[in-house]
Amino acid sequence: MAIVASLNSAGFFIIGLKYALLSGIIAAILNLIPYLGIFITSGLSLLITLPTGSPGMPVKVVFVLVLVHLLDAYIIYPKVVGGKARINALVTILGVVTGSALWGIPGMFLALPAIAMLKVICDGVEGLQAWGLLLGDN
Repeated sequence: MAIVASLNSAGFFIIGLKYALLSGIIAAILNLIPYLGIFITSGLSLLITLPTGSPGMPVKVVFVLVLVHLLDAYIIYPKVVGGKARINALVTILGVVTGSALWGIPGMFLALPAIAMLKVICDGVEGLQAWGLLLGDN
């Protein structure tokens, strides 16, 4: 969340948004809500920027929010979470997407612990060590 808050705030400072630091922190906190967070953040940011910014500012704000959200979802989150569990970033992304497709929001949260357990099992069983190597980040 600190990384996302920093990126949001930096992007808002670059485009010249008033209250950039506060808006970046609020956007990062709301980004924790799966699926709806980006929409709530965009709506709230638009409400803040419409009366305080120039006519083109809302478009710039939404662009920054979407860019940071995509960076977070596809680069930062897999690196941070996969790095702690020593799981390959691609396996992390595929696991979260598969978990979401199978069980929805709870599946997204349970996918990484399940993959980590599977990796530990594969590393411990002699015939499955090749699978553990594929799941791992070594």
